[in-house]
This record gives sequence, structure tokens and C-alpha cells, in this order.
Amino acid sequence: MIQNSGAEMTHVPYKDGGLSDLLGGALDFSLDVTATTISHIKAGTLRPLVVSTENRIDVLPDTPTFSEAGIGAPLYSWNGVFARSGTPQEIIDRLSASLQKITTSEEFHAKVADFVQVPRGGTPEDFATSLATETENWGRVIKAANLKIE
Repeated sequence: MIQNSGAEMTHVPYKDGGLSDLLGGALDFSLDVTATTISHIKAGTLRPLVVSTENRIDVLPDTPTFSEAGIGAPLYSWNGVFARSGTPQEIIDRLSASLQKITTSEEFHAKVADFVQVPRGGTPEDFATSLATETENWGRVIKAANLKIE
């Protein structure tokens, strides 16, 4: 993650990501969602340093990823659809097929592009693998940072 950069940083928690203080010069940089900052980037009032996605994003094709910059693995939020344990496989299969149809449609891609989101569909098995990978990766980060629940 970012701790691999070697930079010394102080975390300043903001409810809104600190965009006003960043634009006003009180902060040197901020980790924020692209959907919130893209208008400022396009206006030239903010300069993107890296994107935290696995691959470069279409709206910022010249901005490197965390991995390309050598400061860590992808860091992004995601959404998933869950069903209660014991849901019949037939229902899971129908729901999965419907979701696959939606997430692969041009209309869906166009809608999420407005929010600078990168759609990624897949099977329930793909999602289970992603969840396991996320759990393993974040477990290492939590352990390395010696984080504790208080």
C-alpha cells in the first residue's frame, strides 16, 4: 500500500475527503474518489498523481497506477451482490445471469462511466475468489500496520 512509498505522511480524517482544504492549499495531497475530483482535474485546479485501480482509467490515461508508481497494490472500493446462505442454486444462477447481462451491457458501462467507475462482472465463483483475495491482502496490511480494534 502507500506505506511502501517511503513517504512520511500524517492521516487527517475528513468527512468529505478534504477536497476544500486540498484546493485551498492546506493539504499537499489527498486520496479521494475520481468521481469527486475529475471536474477539478479537467479544470486544471488539481493534478492527478496516481490512480489506485488495477489498470489505468480511460478518463486519465496518462496517470499511472499505484503498481506502476511502485507504491503498492490496487486500492479501490467495490460493490457486490450477496444472497442469504441456503438460497437455492436455481435462484443464484438466475440472479447471476441477470447481473452478467447488466454488467456487460453498453448502457451500463456508459452509466457508470459518468461516475468514473470501472464495471467488473463475473460469476459467483469469481466474486468468492475476489473476496478471498481481498481478505488475504487486507489481512496482511492490518498485520503489517499492527492495527487493533479498540
